[in-house]
Amino acid sequence: MVAAVISKDSHASIRKTQIRKLPMQIKELCSLRTLDVSHTQISELPPQVFELGHLIKLDLRSTKIRKLSVKIVRLQKLQHLLVGGDTTFSLIKYPLSFTAALGDLACMRVLTITCSFQQCADEAYQDAWLPSVKKWRRLESLTIHCGLGSSMEFLGSTSDPPKKLQKLKITSGRFVSVPQRIKRLEHLSFLQITICKLAADELKILRDLPKLKSLVLGLEFIPREERVFESEGFNELLEFSVECPVPWLTFMQGAMPKLECLQLKLCSGPEARRDSVPSNMQPPKYN
Repeated sequence: MVAAVISKDSHASIRKTQIRKLPMQIKELCSLRTLDVSHTQISELPPQVFELGHLIKLDLRSTKIRKLSVKIVRLQKLQHLLVGGDTTFSLIKYPLSFTAALGDLACMRVLTITCSFQQCADEAYQDAWLPSVKKWRRLESLTIHCGLGSSMEFLGSTSDPPKKLQKLKITSGRFVSVPQRIKRLEHLSFLQITICKLAADELKILRDLPKLKSLVLGLEFIPREERVFESEGFNELLEFSVECPVPWLTFMQGAMPKLECLQLKLCSGPEARRDSVPSNMQPPKYN
């Protein structure tokens, strides 16, 4: 049955099947470039998978795999490592040397992982994680699903973020403020972060990102003054989603000139003001 599903050397997918185990013969697919075992009952990968030297994409989302073999660092051409959904890829379960060794996967372009609150707070884990991030020069997409309320300050402190990054998505974790080094990401088109304050200079970091098309912003604070979105900046932004307890936002005429979708997710609180509503919103203009 597995052989019938895996029919091509270049691409093998058993996605959304009830298969529980991959055969050892998979190593015979020596030219395999994509292996998709997502949404299956598989709980571990046979060691033969790590002999697939041409593998570019490995999709393990929503499987029963709880730990990857350290042999994954042998996949030197790997560009896409997708782990998430119901699968918990806990790097803290590995030796710290393995976490740092992930940086040797220099071709990595797309990475999705899940981290617990404890992992994000562990300094030893942070120290092992940051060097890997610096080595991923080709990284284009990084998604991290964090434990609720996790501090992600350590990630914002990296001195040399991947300059080719186009997508940065951090769920459930939060930063104190907009990381200053985000302004170096000139190719960033999608950004999802949660912050605990938003000063005018931090808002400028976001609005000056030249290729930003989609912004998902969580604001975990009660604003003491309005946040003004000026007519300058956000020139390419198409989608803007903001979640905050008080919607004290002002959009000046001409702000976000290409905006097509604005989503406000609001939750009322004791400090909310009746006049704390978006104002001066200039709707998108259509030809």
